[in-house]
Amino acid sequence: MRNAWRKLPLRSLPRIASCTSGLEPPILQVRVPELPKSTFLLPFLGRNDALPNPAIRWFSSDPAGSDEIKAELESLNLSFSQHTVDMVLQQLRCLQSASKDGRVRLNSKAYNRMLETLGKNRRSEEFWRVVETMKKKGFGISKDTYLAVSKSFEEEKMEKDVNLLKEAYSLGSVGNETGRMRREICKILREEGTGEAIQKKLDESNVSLSSELVITVLKSTSQHPDKALLFLEWVEKKTAFKIDGVIYKVMAKILSRKDCIIQFQSLLQKMRAQGYELDKETYIEVSHRLHQYRIIVGAVDVYELAMGGLEKPSPSDFLFLFKKVVVSKDLHYDLITRIVRIFIDDGNCIKGSVFDGVLKSLASVGRLAECDKVLKAMEEGGFVADSSVYDRVVIGLCNAGRVKNAYKMLKEMVAKSNVQPLHSTYKFLIENLINKGYLGEASVLMELMKTKGFHPIIDPFIRYMSKSGTVDDAMGFLKAMTVKEFPSKTVFIRLFETLLKAGRYEVAHGILSKSPGCVRNHADVLDLFYTMKPNEASTAAA
Repeated sequence: MRNAWRKLPLRSLPRIASCTSGLEPPILQVRVPELPKSTFLLPFLGRNDALPNPAIRWFSSDPAGSDEIKAELESLNLSFSQHTVDMVLQQLRCLQSASKDGRVRLNSKAYNRMLETLGKNRRSEEFWRVVETMKKKGFGISKDTYLAVSKSFEEEKMEKDVNLLKEAYSLGSVGNETGRMRREICKILREEGTGEAIQKKLDESNVSLSSELVITVLKSTSQHPDKALLFLEWVEKKTAFKIDGVIYKVMAKILSRKDCIIQFQSLLQKMRAQGYELDKETYIEVSHRLHQYRIIVGAVDVYELAMGGLEKPSPSDFLFLFKKVVVSKDLHYDLITRIVRIFIDDGNCIKGSVFDGVLKSLASVGRLAECDKVLKAMEEGGFVADSSVYDRVVIGLCNAGRVKNAYKMLKEMVAKSNVQPLHSTYKFLIENLINKGYLGEASVLMELMKTKGFHPIIDPFIRYMSKSGTVDDAMGFLKAMTVKEFPSKTVFIRLFETLLKAGRYEVAHGILSKSPGCVRNHADVLDLFYTMKPNEASTAAA
């Protein structure tokens, strides 16, 4: 494994297209006509029949040593174009990418060789990216690499890079105590073994803990949260050292991932118990990662901790989180109650217009039918809904096909003295109830409208009676419209005319027989029944 990195740039070159689309194969300018013993370079040059001894080492399990490679390159007297150099450097980038996702594990020597190659070819941007990766892994810049790259930078008059290199080398060199201890700890953490065995080795290392050292070690193990946790647990056992808020923030960033949610929540509890806060930068970074992984519970935990500090999230953060909770795969009403309570307890108020956004979010994921449950969860958190919010819920439930639930919600609205549905809400719900055949419930709403001084809604009822409905249905609905006496004779005439035109003679006569005398004996009513006998009614309908 130690020498595997050397082979990768050479043996994988025919597959460069997978890493760099659009690049042509390198053009090698070879000035030597014969390559009698060029074996390990075959994968790089390609299998060319013109080359003798095609592949003695091609299938060899033993990698060529660096001295052997260097000697053979010199013997070949190869001349590389800039394009070829670019291709080799591109392979180095592919190799670095492979090491990041765990496909390849590179040691300190491998990284330093990469630095040398990049530095000598004035690849400043890639050079510093590799340096940053080395820091995270606990590796430092070797003396040989430092001297070689410094010379190249100075020759190219890259003063800024020269100064940065001096600083990076001094911080990570063997002579720097913090850098030395960091590398020692990281080396122990990379070893295989039980947590107890590793912590025992850490005890034997006799390192002097400092906040700077702990932070650098945690950052170096950020891709391995289990190792970072193991190290932090070991640090917590050291009574002589107190973990500060900065260390906890670094650890929070490391644990903000799906496979560490329990440990993440435990860490936040420790921070809260010890009075530590989240700064704005940490809150934004951790929240973004949690939303990215769809860890909604963790996002609410972070929001709660941040709201308890001096740098509080903005109201827009609350709205964003609220909508994320509403559209999450598993809707947890307790989370809705929780974030509403956190927001309101901090002295904020939630306007009714916010609920419009909630309804849109629910509709976007097919959950409009749950809007009443969401409202209830919000109210448990301290939200005070006005009549406009209830109106929206009633309409939302009707649109979702839950008419009976909408009816129940409107009755609850009226029971609250400070909430009064709009006339349009009554009308919308009564129409939906009648269309579904719930005349009894529609009649109850008519009674409620009457007590609130609203005009009765007649048209939906008459349309319904033209197709279905019994005499008792009609009498119950007409009674609900009554204030001091039955509805006006005009209403009866409209109803009778509709029934007779629709051919529902028995129902019309049944209603007439149960109507008050002033209706039964009214000249216009009698004339209507006389002129619209079955034959005349059929003609009128035609």
